[in-house]
Amino acid sequence: MLGITRDITEQKEADERVRKLSRAIEQSPVSIVITDTHGAIEYVNPHFTRVTGYTLEEAVGNNPRILKTDETAPNEYARLWETILSGRVWQGEFHNRRKNGELFWESAIISPVLDENQQVTHFVAVKEDITERKLASLELHRMHEELEKTNLELAKASQVKSQFLANMSHEIRTPLNAIIGMTGLLLDTPLDNEQRYFADTVRGSGEVLLTLINDILDFSKIEAQKMELEEQTFDLRRCIEEALDLTAPKASEKKIELAYMIENDLPMYMVGDVTRLRQILVNLLSNAVKFTEQGEVVVSLTGALFEGGQYQLHFSVRDTGMGIPPDRMNRLFQSFSQVDASTTRKFGGTGLGLAISKRLCEMMGGSMWAESSGVPGEGSTFHFTILLHEAEDQTPEPAVNQPVDLTGLRVMIVDDNRTNREILLRYLSSWKMVPTAYESGPQALEQLQNGAQFDLAILDMQMPEMDGVNLCRSIHELLKDKSFPSILLSSLGYHRAQDDEAFFTAYLTKPIKPSILFDSLASSVNRKPTVEKVNFVAPISTFDREMGQKHPLHLLVVEDNTVNQTVALSMLGRIGYRADVASNGIEALQALERQTYDVVFMDGQMPEMDGEEATRQIRRRLPANRQPRIIAMTANAMQGDRERYLEVGMDDYISKPIRMEELVRTLSASQPLSADDAPASPSGAEEQPVSANAQGAPVDFTALREFEEMMGEGGAEMVRDLVNMYLQNAAALIAEMHSSKAEANFEVLRRAAHTLKGNSHQVGAVPLAEHCAELEKLAKAASLEGADALLVHIQAEFQRVNAVLQKSIQTAA
Repeated sequence: MLGITRDITEQKEADERVRKLSRAIEQSPVSIVITDTHGAIEYVNPHFTRVTGYTLEEAVGNNPRILKTDETAPNEYARLWETILSGRVWQGEFHNRRKNGELFWESAIISPVLDENQQVTHFVAVKEDITERKLASLELHRMHEELEKTNLELAKASQVKSQFLANMSHEIRTPLNAIIGMTGLLLDTPLDNEQRYFADTVRGSGEVLLTLINDILDFSKIEAQKMELEEQTFDLRRCIEEALDLTAPKASEKKIELAYMIENDLPMYMVGDVTRLRQILVNLLSNAVKFTEQGEVVVSLTGALFEGGQYQLHFSVRDTGMGIPPDRMNRLFQSFSQVDASTTRKFGGTGLGLAISKRLCEMMGGSMWAESSGVPGEGSTFHFTILLHEAEDQTPEPAVNQPVDLTGLRVMIVDDNRTNREILLRYLSSWKMVPTAYESGPQALEQLQNGAQFDLAILDMQMPEMDGVNLCRSIHELLKDKSFPSILLSSLGYHRAQDDEAFFTAYLTKPIKPSILFDSLASSVNRKPTVEKVNFVAPISTFDREMGQKHPLHLLVVEDNTVNQTVALSMLGRIGYRADVASNGIEALQALERQTYDVVFMDGQMPEMDGEEATRQIRRRLPANRQPRIIAMTANAMQGDRERYLEVGMDDYISKPIRMEELVRTLSASQPLSADDAPASPSGAEEQPVSANAQGAPVDFTALREFEEMMGEGGAEMVRDLVNMYLQNAAALIAEMHSSKAEANFEVLRRAAHTLKGNSHQVGAVPLAEHCAELEKLAKAASLEGADALLVHIQAEFQRVNAVLQKSIQTAA
């Protein structure tokens, strides 16, 4: 009886479990299908009927193939059956069809049901309708493909835009080359005042147009994210001084004081893009001078060590101009926008300068902002910050040359500008002098009459009541000493009279450069004339007309534009060179087959054969001893042009409009190949090595001579040992460069280039050191673009260095 009761209880419990399982299956939010081993449906739950539209009676006895479409590959079903028949679980997705023909997506898990003998008796499929999720995924994929397609189209459009900009730049710069080049040559000829005014106006307009073109190109490159920053070691102080020098003439015309102050503790040598930093400074200074009618423009630089070994530099440019109204501050830094947008505005410009400068600051890890009360005369202050690394090798020479101890020197400063007085006080105090500043001539004279004693005076030229010249005359009369040393400070516009020579020991231009000021003070105290007095009347011709005789070269100009041919030939003629002309690459090849040229100036875009293809042909066809130095001379100014020209085998790059300074630079760096002009062979022991200072020779012996003098007795022998060690190490380092380049081992390549660069500077092999610096820069960027050409230059330059140094050893012996 007890056993029967236990059986009934167990049966009830079993029935309850079955009922629970049945309710779970019946109410499940997913489809459940049970089939036999042949796939015939034995059971489907209600959710299956709701999803597929088939009733239980329609489904049972049927095969799940009633839902099948042709979109699932047959081999996928084969893998399914292979999996579940082996007793394993299969998982995947189906694109099925409902009874009404509507397509839907399902995810499925199919599990085999095994008996006690581990034999498959049934299959259970648990399936979920994933149509919405799948359609969303497909839509996302479609949108991604559309986005990729759009990006590709945008990239193509950007490429077309960039090419258009390059062509536009070339087409505009070509006539500008004629305008600026020809007017420059015209200004170098005798002209009357009216003619010079007209020529100056044309050249000035050309320069303005070139600036506008450069602004538009820069803005386009930034917008297209094609702007790249360079990294090189540069002198912060010199960068600021160069920017001030570029704006000084305009400031002088308006009688505006220019000055700058730099925090003493800052390292002066940084690593960054000096060209772009100078561009920002020039833009802010030009604006400050433009919008200031009287007063001053002052540049200040402070900084602090930032994270990661970087310095955050804070520049400010303060003026005393018209100021910016508060309701117009929001127009600053916007593209194609100016504070005064009215058609009758007094000042012109594209409105791109500040926008470009702000973007450049941001690219350098900083920002830009402005402050202004909007009150005329109180002016504005523009601030910007950038992040730069301190250069590893700080130049050992101090920023200010101090050959004389001027401690305790009593200096009288007379300047009506408070900022200039503060700057001079700061400089002189840092040099341990005893400066006293006065704001006017009468005040200074009164102190002298009351017994004030000074060793020297620094006098401003332009002051109310009494200018610097008259003040100096009065001082000499008061002290009865015409030899009292005085230094006159003035702007570029001052033309000193011959009578003034007796009053002043030095004439300095504002803004004052500390090194020049110190040298002038030292020379004045020692009763010696300043080594280099500033001439405020710039000479018409600033280049050496006899350079062609001093540094003879055979030249070929390859240019299809007749005007540009005339400009190039005329500019070369001004410095003593004659050149042959070819109108395209084919003519250039024919000319080079007939005779040897030392330098080829190669235009980029020409008919029949362009400059790049002509360069490739020259490098392939000509033997090594007849390979000329090829200099790209092109109006293209887009990012990467220089690298592309170097990659095809060119040696240097000049952009149009051509500047005489650039022309002289490239010619100075060139050496003759022809027999008549070739350097003497090492056997010519009678000749002394040529210094590289003026002629661009492979070695400047100044460094070795200084080393020998510093070593004293036995110095000559130590120099010979140094040279021999250098030549041995250099050969090994060059071999290491070749092997590491072939293996793309950038770290070894960088280290070898860096070592040879430093060693070459040590012996005065400056051109070789510069080539190594370029290769080091490539290796740092993990790039081999142009490395082959650089290695060729390094090998060739080392052969020249080796010949000259070996010859110097033989001569000394």
